[in-house]
Amino acid sequence: MKSTTAPTIAICAEASSCIESAENLAARLHLPFLRRDTGSFDLLLRVAQDALSLESCREEPRMRLTVDFISGSAGFRITRALESRQPLARALGYRRQGHYTVVDATAGLGRDAMLLARLGCRVIMLERSPVICALLEDGLRRTAGNVLLSILRERVELHCIDALRWLAEQRTPDQRPDAVYLDPMFPARTKSSLVKKEMRILKSLLGDERECEALLPAALGRARGRVVVKRPPGAPPLGAMTPDLTYPGKRARFDVYLVHRSLPVAGTEIDT
Repeated sequence: MKSTTAPTIAICAEASSCIESAENLAARLHLPFLRRDTGSFDLLLRVAQDALSLESCREEPRMRLTVDFISGSAGFRITRALESRQPLARALGYRRQGHYTVVDATAGLGRDAMLLARLGCRVIMLERSPVICALLEDGLRRTAGNVLLSILRERVELHCIDALRWLAEQRTPDQRPDAVYLDPMFPARTKSSLVKKEMRILKSLLGDERECEALLPAALGRARGRVVVKRPPGAPPLGAMTPDLTYPGKRARFDVYLVHRSLPVAGTEIDT
């Protein structure tokens, strides 16, 4: 469920050289452009020469959220993806051979999408928030200077659209993806205050898992093989729909729903 009051958002430029780009982005996203930070908005989308960032103005110290596929933990996880068995890839049924298309229907910051692209999947990222989509576009743009990630970028397709609408438009057999991936927002299970602030910002823009419950049957109606839902350890299945398979991970589990199934499903097979 979305918060009762949507956060107020404005766009500003980090430097005078970025003003034109910031004004163009404000016009595209239909958001106000600020010549200076007045402190009257909940979030600021800052345009800088090096990266686009989303800044929380209601917390001290302020935190900036940037989509970065190159450095930090996300970059490390993506570049080292081939060195370990990935429970997400196993849950999605990907065997690292042939063409395999996955729709990431709740793209968020795009980390799992880029991981799947690193493994060899073609990934269609769906993100309904124009602000998050702008951050994703910026993160993908900055991969151009990285040899490995620029190749991965060719496997990723980003759409700023509500996933229910996109899935409804895929009517012909050749439009159907092999698998659909859902990652509902859930509380961060970490002691890091930085990660918790990041999750709060995302949740204020994207809502919570109840909005994903309608996505599960819609995804099952469009995927060729399966739908995978990321869940916290110990959490009930999404929408109380029992999965056919479950793949445990270090910080989350992946519930698998096979397309050719009889609903409701009475039991769960645990794959170890």
